[in-house]
Amino acid sequence: MATCVRAALVCWGLCLLIQVPVHLFCGGNSSFRSLRSSRAAVVTFDLDDTLWPVVEVVEEANQQIARAYDLPADQVMGAMRRLRREPVGESASYTSLRCMAYAELLGGDEATAEEIVKAWVAARNRAGALHLYPDVVPCLEGLASSGAMVGAITNGAGNPSDIPPLADFFHFCVSAEEDTIFPHRKPSPVIFEEALARARALGWSGKTEWWHVGDDLATDVAAASRVGMRTVHVDRPGQTENRFSVSSKEELAARQAGADSEPDLQVSTLKGLAERIAS
Repeated sequence: MATCVRAALVCWGLCLLIQVPVHLFCGGNSSFRSLRSSRAAVVTFDLDDTLWPVVEVVEEANQQIARAYDLPADQVMGAMRRLRREPVGESASYTSLRCMAYAELLGGDEATAEEIVKAWVAARNRAGALHLYPDVVPCLEGLASSGAMVGAITNGAGNPSDIPPLADFFHFCVSAEEDTIFPHRKPSPVIFEEALARARALGWSGKTEWWHVGDDLATDVAAASRVGMRTVHVDRPGQTENRFSVSSKEELAARQAGADSEPDLQVSTLKGLAERIAS
C-alpha cells in the first residue's frame, strides 16, 4: 500500500506546480467566448454517461478482473469505499484508490495490484468500445467532416486513443487521473485550462468557438462555461445513477452547487449535433 500512497502524494505535489491561469491561453484578460465565430473549431466531450453508459462499462471491467484474478467486484468496491473514508484515501485518485484496494485484498502485494490496475483500465476501454451509444460515431464523423478539432475532458480512466472506434477522431484527451492533473478533477478550472493548452499546442488559435459536451450540469456545463466554453448538456433518457462512484465529499458538494446551471444547448442525443454546432 505504501507505493500506492506515495504515488497519490507525488501526484498531488506535481499538480500544484502546474496551475496556469486561463487568461494565458485566451490572451490578456479577455475570454475567447467574445472572439467566437459561428462555427465550432474545437469540440470536447466528457466520456462517462456521455459517450457510453458508465455503469455497464465499469461493471464489465470489474467482472473481467474478478474472473482473471479471483477478486470479487463487491469486495473491491467495498474496500475502495472504506479507504475513501480513511485519511489515506481521502485525497487519493480513483486509480490509486483502486490500487490500494487490490493490494489490501492481495495481502499487501503492491506490485501485483499495480499490474491489475493496468489490466482493469484496459478492460474498461474495451468495455467502452462495446457499449458506445449508437449516436457517437456518426456525430464524430460529422465533426471530422467539418474540420473541427475533437478532444476529451474526463474525470475517469477511459481514453479514446485506446478505444479503436474512437481513436481516429480524437486529437487529445485530458484526464483527471493523470499525474499532472490530479487532484484537479472537474469542475476545477485547471483540467479545462490544460485542455486549452493542448489544443493550442495542436494549432488552435484561440480565436474561434469551443463547445464542451457532457452529461453533468455541474462538472461539465457550469465548469466549462466558467472558462468561456459554450456548452451542450446531454440528458439521455433512462440514465441510471453511477453506483460505482467513490466521489469525495468535496466533489459531491461541487456537483450540488452547479446542479442548476443552464447550458447553451440541451439535447437528449448526439444525433444531428455536429450539424448544429459545427456547420
